[in-house]
Amino acid sequence: MSSKRSWTPNFTSVLTRGTKSTTFDPSFKVVSIDYSSVESLTSALQGQDAVVSVVGMEALEGQTILIDAAIAAGVKHFIPADYGAVSTNPKLHEYPFYSTVGKIQKYLAEKSKSTGLSYTVLSTGAFTDMLFGAIGIIDFDKHEAVLYDGGDLRFTTNSMEGRSTRAAYLGSDTDAEQAPGYCEGAEARNHVEDDLGRHK
Repeated sequence: MSSKRSWTPNFTSVLTRGTKSTTFDPSFKVVSIDYSSVESLTSALQGQDAVVSVVGMEALEGQTILIDAAIAAGVKHFIPADYGAVSTNPKLHEYPFYSTVGKIQKYLAEKSKSTGLSYTVLSTGAFTDMLFGAIGIIDFDKHEAVLYDGGDLRFTTNSMEGRSTRAAYLGSDTDAEQAPGYCEGAEARNHVEDDLGRHK
């Protein structure tokens, strides 16, 4: 997300809890804050035009505090940590995995009506490195792909290093109702398995 190729900003701040020794591009301003404090977040967000949230699963629900701070700081646009499938479909919010993102979407919708904050929910598809990593759709030892529903339906993947997030805010007036999608590749799992078979 913070790749230099993805962002060439005039003014970008990275908010961190300060618990890890992560190295960021020197052109970024790095601020250690208390994510549970609206006051701490508001101070850190002063002068920012947009917030791109990339918090982990455990912190998704806590984005309401970040949204409140963004509004208090006068931030114009918010992109929640809601990447992957088209999560704006209300039917998905009935499932535990999507129930929290549904709550955040509802919170953003309510706040956007009463404040000047706009927002965008991105539909990026699955991240390529995750599909071929811990989550896994491939058994590399057996040179086989994990198939669902016959394996002929195509799935989308993305490894576009944050460029879709940048495009959603810079030079674009897309909003949450449009839920813009960004896809780098689409493939059927049967095709993946065929490719694996040729490399045994």
